[in-house]
This record gives sequence, structure tokens and C-alpha cells, in this order.
Amino acid sequence: MKSQQVRLALTGLALGVLLALLIAPQTRWLGRLQILTVLRLYHPLPGMDAPMYTQSQAEDDRRIQDVAVRHPEDYALQYAAVSTAGGADRTGGAARVLSALHALTARFPDQPALYAAILRAELRGNIRLARAEGDRLLPKPSYPEYHPHPSAPADLATYDRAAAAGERLDPDNAYFPLLRAVGLFAAHRDAEGLAAALRASQEPGWQEYYTPEVEARWQLHAEAFGDPSGLGRTAAAAAELLPEYGQLRGVALLVLYHAVQAEQAGRAKEGLKLREALRRVGDLIRVQSTYVIGALVGNAINAIATDRIGGTTQGAVPGPASDQQMWQGLDAYRAYATRLGHPEFAAREQAEAEAGREVSALVKIYTPVRDNPLIRPFLLLTRWWLADLAVLSNILWLLLFGGMAAGLARLVRVREAGERPTWDWVALLGRVGAACGLLLLTAFVVFLIANLWTFLVRAVGWQVWVGGLVLLLLTAFVVLTVFRALLRMRGSRRQAIFWTAGILLLAGAGLFGFWHLALWQSGSLSDLADGQRSLLGVSSGGDDAQQASAHWLALAAVFASPLLLILVSGIAAHIRRVPLRVGLVRGLAAAALPLASLLLLVWGGLLVGTLRQERVVDTQLTHSVHDEGPYLAAQAGQSWPGPVR
Repeated sequence: MKSQQVRLALTGLALGVLLALLIAPQTRWLGRLQILTVLRLYHPLPGMDAPMYTQSQAEDDRRIQDVAVRHPEDYALQYAAVSTAGGADRTGGAARVLSALHALTARFPDQPALYAAILRAELRGNIRLARAEGDRLLPKPSYPEYHPHPSAPADLATYDRAAAAGERLDPDNAYFPLLRAVGLFAAHRDAEGLAAALRASQEPGWQEYYTPEVEARWQLHAEAFGDPSGLGRTAAAAAELLPEYGQLRGVALLVLYHAVQAEQAGRAKEGLKLREALRRVGDLIRVQSTYVIGALVGNAINAIATDRIGGTTQGAVPGPASDQQMWQGLDAYRAYATRLGHPEFAAREQAEAEAGREVSALVKIYTPVRDNPLIRPFLLLTRWWLADLAVLSNILWLLLFGGMAAGLARLVRVREAGERPTWDWVALLGRVGAACGLLLLTAFVVFLIANLWTFLVRAVGWQVWVGGLVLLLLTAFVVLTVFRALLRMRGSRRQAIFWTAGILLLAGAGLFGFWHLALWQSGSLSDLADGQRSLLGVSSGGDDAQQASAHWLALAAVFASPLLLILVSGIAAHIRRVPLRVGLVRGLAAAALPLASLLLLVWGGLLVGTLRQERVVDTQLTHSVHDEGPYLAAQAGQSWPGPVR
């Protein structure tokens, strides 16, 4: 009686905690999302194997469009709906997005951020700056075999109109004239391209409009799916593509090409003017770019500006992340600028090179993923979520097994009361259930060990054969057990064979269905792990052994508590000298609910820890989409290099 009261008190406490977590505004959204995730009704971090948030892309799109319909005048939500519907932010669809963005200009003609988004969408597919002249400046030129696929004139005209509109709406922003130069150079309108690059060098600001785009996706995601989690917010931030930076390096190479041509023709001051324009643009990007990659591109543009001084034919144009090459030509440039009567250029170049070196040094500190403050909080949050989902899954299966055991225990009580049917179905079900359970448990353990061993030694061979042999022996044991039970009940060997075949067929179908149900449900963990790898740029299918082991580990985590309870119940049955089937039924029926209640309390504690990590990730994301460089520097106890005076 006392144990019954303890179980009731524990169950009541667990239900009270669950109710409190699902009512409190701070925790209810997270608890709801995790319960939906465990039931496979939601994907908090879509990856390659689960590319949708809900169960279908159509449902995703319906929710997104519902938000857009409710807010027809909200540009941010309209942009986010256009750029994410159809899975565009995860699976492509650049042409569809571009068409929809152009359509938005009729409704929001005064939004420079819209034209920035259009330019980026054009650069992802239609506009290509492929010029052999710039390629000739590379250390290993490929221009003899150079066959660029030129952009269509209509696409170039559309691109130029969008860049001109952005420049008109945001006249102090160097971003639009410099991106306009991409299209002009691609169209071989070099004089206009140089003029656009020179205009960009005179502007005081650099704004790519990444931040409002990411924040719009966050807002849409929260309204459409009720999910402000750092997992989805990180995925939305990572969906921001940066196609322009590779093209800007192409612009810098072409400007350098024209500077070299002018210097070789004796127009040294004209060449120096173009180099100084590149240096000012590079410094502007380094200081004001939203992301660190922009600062590195600014460094590269600065290095390009000082290459092939005086029109020499030898040089080493660096790549975007070349720190050592960035210093090549610095002494020659200082002497060259001084000789042409501009010693202030030389002093400025020295200061810019020092600032660029500081940027590169800061970035190198965080090259390992485990040390990167922009990635580490996300990895920790993923682990918290995995722990939460594992505990919830254990609760789910404990309740399922406990309910089944309680039903069987009821049959046992009826049998013990003397209401024994003609066929001893209780004994038969007990024997079949115990045999099938032993089969399933042993198969699970064998294949888990085999897959872990495969993961460790990268070899597939004897483990699979041993596992198959064990399964064959266990199957023979199950067949024999069922046949003997039926033979005692019916006395006829023919009927026993007939019923054995039927029962085993049904049991096999049940085991098959249960096995796939277990794999499907445990996929909530493996999908999250796959989504994390996909987001970090790690292929989920590159190593089949590792991927299979991850899925088996997820299955093991999901069934840890039920398997432990079955094992303990079996040992207790052996110690008490009761039939195994009776011990398993009684153990599961008595302990499943209290153990599930304890795990529910554990989940409540984990949920609080997860919520704390959610706040950490939220802070990190806010900094990364506003001032990624200064945030990284602050984490290292340093200051981000400012503009050169």
C-alpha cells in the first residue's frame, strides 16, 4: 500500500511539473516543440534527410503563406516569405525566388534592401564576371584555355537597373556601385565599370543589408512555426548566401588590370588613382562588413591594390585568405607612391596592412570549430536538445511498454482467479512475447555491437555473419518454444504446426512493424544530428559506417530505460524463481510508470538547462548578424581594427 502511494505521489508530481512547463510562457514553446519533435511532427533543424520543418513542404509553404497574407504591408515578412517558400533557403530555387523578388519591387519600390537581395539572387545564377584579363593576373593563368560562358544581355540589363535603383535609394552606400561594376565589367563596359568602382571608393558607408534579411526570416519562422529556437534561427542565418564577394574580387582584378595597363602606357598617376580606389574600398569593406568573410575579402582587395607596382609583369595576386601574400609589394608601393608625390598614401597603406594583419590573426584564433564562439554555442545547444529528445523518447516507450504489460497483467489476474479459458492464451502469449522479446533484445544488442565495432575499426565482415547466426538460432528457439506450447495445449502435432506457422507469421509482422516504428521514432535524434552536420558543411552520407552507427546510437538512447527495466525485471524473475514471462510483465507493469515519472522530472530539469543555452545562442546570433567581427574580437579579449585615418 505504501509503495502504491509513493507511485501515485511521484506520478502526480511529474504531471504537475509537466503542466507547469507547458503553461509557463518561458518554457511552453520549447516543451511543445520538443514533444512534437519526438512524435515526428516537427523538425527543429532540417537537414538533407529531413528538409522540411513539418511533415511536408506543402505544409511548410501553407504556414509561410498564411503569415504573408496576414501581413500584406510588412516588407520584412513579405521578403522572408518569398525567399523561404518552397524550401528555397534549403534546397535551391534561385530562379523562382528571383522572379518573386522582382515582383515585390512593384509593391515596395523604395526598399534598398530588396534591390540588394535581387542583386545577390542574380549573381547566384544569371550574372557571371568571367574575364580573361583578370585571370591573366593570377599566379597560374588559365586564359589560354579560357572559355567563359557570358551572361545574357537581357539579364545584364535587368541587373544594372536593380543596381542603379539601389544606388539611387542609398547614395552613400558603396555596396551598390561596386556591385554595379560587376555587371558593367561582365558586359565589357569597362569605362563605366571603372567609374562605378571609383564612385564606390568615395562613399562613406558599406551596407550589404544582410541583417534585416536574416531578422525577417527569424520573424517569419517564429510566426509560421511558433519556433524561436536557436536551432532554427541558426539555420535561417546560415541560409544567407554571399555570392557577391567572389565577384568583387573579380572586379578588383579588373581594376588592377586597367591600372597596370595605364602604368605600362606611362600614365602612372592614373594607375595610382585606381590602386588608391581599390585600397579605400578594401578598407571600407574590412571595417563595415557585417560578416568576417567580408573583412577577409577587404584584406584581399587591399593586397590586390599593391600588386605589380608600376605595371610589372611579375606578381602574386593573393586569394581572399592570403595573409602572408597581403604583405608582398608593400615596400614597393610605399616607394612608388612617394615617388609620385603622395607620401600620405604610403603611410595609409602601412596602417591598413597592419589592420588587415590583426583581422587575419583574430580569424585564425577561431579556425578550430571547437574554439569558435560563433559555432560552439550552437553545438552545445544541439547536445542539450539531443538529451531532451532522448529522455522524452524513453518516457514515450516506457509508457507504451508499461501499458501493454498492464494489459497482460490483467489477463494473468483473470487466469489466477480461476477463469481459465479452453486454450491457455495467457501462457501462450507469455511464451511468445518472452521469446520474441528475447529475440528483439538480442538482435538489437548484437547489431548495435556490430555497428559500433564497424564504426571503430571501419571493417564489415565477421560481425555481420555472427549477428546473422545468432538471429538464426534465436528464431529456431522461438519456433520450438511456440510449437511445444501449442502441442501441449492441442495434443495434435498437425494443429500445432498449423497454429505455430500462423502465430509466428503474425509475430514476425508485429516485430517488423515495431522495429520500423522504433527506427522511425528514434529518427528524431538522428535527424537532428544529420541537420547539425549538414549545417556545418559535413556530408551526412559521406561515411556510411559512421552514419549507420549514429542511427544505432540514437536507437540505443531512445530505448535505454525500457531495455534496462526489462533486464532488471528478468534478473528479478530469476532470483525469485518465477517464470520469465511473469517477471517481465509484473516488472514492467509495476515500474514503467514510476520510472517514466522520474524521467519526466529529469526532462524538466534538462528543459531549464536547454532554455539557458537557448539564450546564449540568441545572444551570439544577435551579435553575429550585426557585428560579427567585433564580437569575435571581444571574445578574444581584443578590439576589432577600426578605420584607418
